[in-house]
Amino acid sequence: MKANIYKAYAAICRKAVELGWPEAYRADLVEHDWNTLVKYRPTRFLFEIRDTGTHLLPENSSWARTLLGHELTAKSRFFWWNGAVLGEVDREQAFELLARRLPQPLGKSGNLREDGDV
Repeated sequence: MKANIYKAYAAICRKAVELGWPEAYRADLVEHDWNTLVKYRPTRFLFEIRDTGTHLLPENSSWARTLLGHELTAKSRFFWWNGAVLGEVDREQAFELLARRLPQPLGKSGNLREDGDV
């Protein structure tokens, strides 16, 4: 499947406008997320948004594990881009979706599990 980064970017921007987020660190959305889409051209990804920024985490990216372990707040909302539609998922679903696609196991906290434990 070929990634349609324009459709994906339009979807996350619409969601950001709908939520009124991010209020701070808007460069996360307008610069960093766009650059991630251009560089990696992911067909599927997790989009995390909160009042203080965003993360766009392509499936199978080694750094997705690291980012998920940091800067998440109770306000964070998660959305999965499946290649065609941006759908909201809860925190547990977000970790599960990424864990199934990452080369190494992921704990519920988002941290890498080296010994199979959280």
